[in-house]
Amino acid sequence: MGAPVSAGPLVIVPYVPRLDRGAARLIGCGGGSPPRRPSTDPLSYGSGAPARAPWPCVDPVIEFPLRPGRDPEATTIRVFARLEGAGRVVDIDVVAPGTARAIEHPALGRGVSISRLDSVVPIRVTLALDGPANLDVVELHGAAPGPD
Repeated sequence: MGAPVSAGPLVIVPYVPRLDRGAARLIGCGGGSPPRRPSTDPLSYGSGAPARAPWPCVDPVIEFPLRPGRDPEATTIRVFARLEGAGRVVDIDVVAPGTARAIEHPALGRGVSISRLDSVVPIRVTLALDGPANLDVVELHGAAPGPD
């Protein structure tokens, strides 16, 4: 990882993602990997609606491993789950005990904030679906300013 770079008033700090999206697994619901966002032909406009993935069940739980960094206390990690399509995020939770707490964000939805991460912990996202949907899981490094 490189050093921070300044671009005018911005400081760009590179980081290594801690949420292993490639190792995500469905718990129950037939097992395996969660469906990926469907790719579409860029020249096939259709109705203009985005393509959404079909899911194997209506109440999936998706587990993502969250890996620690070099210094477990150096960075607060916030993970948010957002669903686009027919359904909603019911819950997002860290399976192992620790210093995690539930948070909400107006644009990103439900999330968890983890201020200390000593080992790999599973994050579980529970959905309630009524049809095809795309799941976005966002990882932010650093604590958010403002009231708790």
